[in-house]
Amino acid sequence: MATIEEADIRNKPKLYLILLLGLALLLASSTISCGQNPRYIYENGAVVVRGDGEPIELINNPNAINPTYAELVAFIKEDSTDEHPYTNGSFFPVSLLYVCSDFAEDVHNNAEAAGIRAAWVGIDFEGNDDGHALNAFETTDKGLVYIDCTGREFFPSLRKYNATSWDKVAYVEVGKEYGVIDIAKAKSPSYSFYEEYKQKWQEYEELLTDFNDEVIQFNQEVNKYGKLLNEYNDEVAEYNNEYSEYKRCMALGGPWREAADASAIGFFIQYGRTFEAEREYLEKQGSALKEWREELRDCEAKLEEKGEIVNQLGEELGDFWFEPLGIVREAQIHW
Repeated sequence: MATIEEADIRNKPKLYLILLLGLALLLASSTISCGQNPRYIYENGAVVVRGDGEPIELINNPNAINPTYAELVAFIKEDSTDEHPYTNGSFFPVSLLYVCSDFAEDVHNNAEAAGIRAAWVGIDFEGNDDGHALNAFETTDKGLVYIDCTGREFFPSLRKYNATSWDKVAYVEVGKEYGVIDIAKAKSPSYSFYEEYKQKWQEYEELLTDFNDEVIQFNQEVNKYGKLLNEYNDEVAEYNNEYSEYKRCMALGGPWREAADASAIGFFIQYGRTFEAEREYLEKQGSALKEWREELRDCEAKLEEKGEIVNQLGEELGDFWFEPLGIVREAQIHW
């Protein structure tokens, strides 16, 4: 499991001034009630547009109502807006540009069409001219919930994780970092949950690193043990063969005893120990190897227990997490 880096390119919803011809129209544009399309989003006298340069158009449903959090999650998971590829850059025709403002517009309109009251949200970050767009919903049980469905290609590093959904719960507080969590892992929309989730990810990464290091060290010990065990077994087999031949010659008696003595002398010359001393040596080696084996088994059991904890935490957190986009300077909600 790894930290996901954001795409290098961020798209701020573009602001295009509407130039009105004629003195009468120009004067009318200076008043709030005249010259504005109620479906458009205006910020500082400018209309916010989609990636293709056309105004974002919020189509509200007068019969739409605030959902429960469970109803909202069910709708977002069913909605396919997040599956649309994020396309931005000079190598795309303008007509094919589809950026965060487009995602937020489509989620808004789809939700309203489904009878769910929705908002389009524009965010500005401190020290950064690039902004971001997402959605907000006033749930009946958990209050205001932010949803970010900006999808494929906005997070290119997710390709290696075979991500199939880009639906995320967003966490927005002015003066704090903008964070998102996979909607399947977001148990709460509160900012404190996001902070706790981020802390758990940091702990998880540390636990996982330590666990993997311990596994590598354990495997090295197992390999070392296996090598010494094989050498020990070869030495035991050699001893048994030599000693069996010695006893056979001794049992035959007569001139065979000379062969037995020669065998004993040869063994002593080769190993530096008599048969009796070699047997004592092998018995000590065998006991030491058994103790080592038990230590390895205890270590294996502890690693399995630790691995279970790591796996459970990983299951709770998911396969990846998203780096924050920046510190929120301002958030404007448009219903």
